[in-house]
Amino acid sequence: MGRSGYTCIRYTMCTSNVLVWLVACGVLGIGVWLRLAYGGYATMLPGYSALSADSLCIIAGMITFFVAFFGCCGSWFQNRCLLILYVTLVGTIFTMEVTAGTLAFVYRDDVKGTLKNEFKLGIKHNYRKTGQEGFTLAWDHIQTRLDCCGVSNKNDWYNIDAWTNQSRVPDSCCDEQVTNKTDCGINVSASYIYKIGRASCRERV
Repeated sequence: MGRSGYTCIRYTMCTSNVLVWLVACGVLGIGVWLRLAYGGYATMLPGYSALSADSLCIIAGMITFFVAFFGCCGSWFQNRCLLILYVTLVGTIFTMEVTAGTLAFVYRDDVKGTLKNEFKLGIKHNYRKTGQEGFTLAWDHIQTRLDCCGVSNKNDWYNIDAWTNQSRVPDSCCDEQVTNKTDCGINVSASYIYKIGRASCRERV
């Protein structure tokens, strides 16, 4: 291969990594925006807050940013060390993605069960808890916007720490036809005002 061939490969690799670098900046920006605008969603899985959408976007954006930077600089300056580091990182990330995807598929039932239990634990211990305002707002927003109630059903809200020994639900579970939603969640006997028979929040999310 002549010198022109190497130059073409060099510029192609440089250009592609610049594009990837720009995408990484965009993903990182989205992650920061999600953290600032919807920070409460990160607390919905107390034991797995690092797996929230904003955290994943920030982590993925930062990793991609540096990998693309190494690839661009290595190809532009023809730096052997940077190119070796770039290839190693790309290979490692690809292997980790394939492994994670395979494990998630094989243990998908266990993953679903774990997420379900984490959601219920969050509801039981964090809803309306001081310092967990973001968590409370996130659940109220989800139930209002997605037209659902509870992780599996409305029974998930019974006897939580926010109202011990009470079979009630949040007002955000009330049907849209209810004109006065203040404390409507207390009257659980009026089942027609709740989102009964509709999909659970876990299914809709």
